[in-house]
Amino acid sequence: MSKRITATYHDTGRRECPYCGHKWHVEAEEYDERARAEECDECGKGFYAYENISVAHVARPDCELNGEEHEWETMGIGNGKTHLFCAKCSRCHPGIVPSLEEFLASEGENK
Repeated sequence: MSKRITATYHDTGRRECPYCGHKWHVEAEEYDERARAEECDECGKGFYAYENISVAHVARPDCELNGEEHEWETMGIGNGKTHLFCAKCSRCHPGIVPSLEEFLASEGENK
């Protein structure tokens, strides 16, 4: 019984021959979603190649764009450190970050 040949998929900018497994870099200028015949430099077998190109559309909220005040909250960022992030839009506070003790003290003063 012969080995079944299947398509290969990579998202690393490399193409892999579906016959011998030889891999090579595909230049961005060569990207094309239309199938085209190619030949492996290693084993010489032909196969159809194409790129499956996808785009991610991202939208994130922003308080400043909407004339709203940020709602800063302290969040742990590892190694016992904290930073201020907006609870509404997730923006990272651009200023000097107070220590957790300083922030909690200022919160107590604002009540």
